[in-house]
Amino acid sequence: MTKKRALKKQQTLTRRDQALSLATADAVAKHIANSTQQLESYLAIQHYMATGKRLPAFHGWPVSPDFGYLLIELIEEHQYDLVVEFGSGTSTVLIAQTLANVQQRIGKPSQQVTFEHLENYHAQTQDLLNAAGLSRGVRLVHSPLVPYNAPNGKTYSYYSCQETLAQIANSRNSKDIKILVVVDGPPAKTGPLARYPALHAIWPLFDGASFDLLLDDYNRQDEKDIVHCWDDVLTKCNFNPAITRYLFEKEAALLSVTASSWKVKVIVDYD
Repeated sequence: MTKKRALKKQQTLTRRDQALSLATADAVAKHIANSTQQLESYLAIQHYMATGKRLPAFHGWPVSPDFGYLLIELIEEHQYDLVVEFGSGTSTVLIAQTLANVQQRIGKPSQQVTFEHLENYHAQTQDLLNAAGLSRGVRLVHSPLVPYNAPNGKTYSYYSCQETLAQIANSRNSKDIKILVVVDGPPAKTGPLARYPALHAIWPLFDGASFDLLLDDYNRQDEKDIVHCWDDVLTKCNFNPAITRYLFEKEAALLSVTASSWKVKVIVDYD
């Protein structure tokens, strides 16, 4: 066999092996996706039969189950007075149900306000809340993205949330209340450091409050840069922030704020 023929044969075998590898990977991915969907549907059926309520789906939604469970843990542990969510979906239902459970158990009412800039996602989330019987406890606001002039001198495309947040702040004494801010939007394609304004949208309005800011998708460099920017802002204001990191599927960062100072609880989850 000539070198030319040998080379051609080797190239043919290589292409065949590559095609086989891609086909195998595709088949495995489809099998895993189908198995996940079947398991999720089975659990949803069991939940419905036991409670009479439909379980919100995680398959295909941006929020990961590990992040969702973290939300439940935080709300159960800290019993927040107010939960503010930037970006809606399955997490909105989880938050609403957990707040309802806490209220039923200890009698403490809480407020929940969620901002969503896309009409179709707003409608889908509303449908989920209606199906779960939780819509009355959630202020779900359609908030188109508008130019936001941040204190750093830059303009971002951010939720038109200031009027609603100001109304909430003015309706209650913010001193000594606990607030959870869930930062899961807007999407990265909106622009660099798209979620940076979340800190400034909340901080000035609720003087004397304690905060937990939970930032999703911390595996992305943009989110790491946002936390770095927040750290820089707070350090210049003589606070002492630090990074909390959860090693989830997409990672998460938590910044904890007391009424008198900022701090971060370093909690690493390897599951």
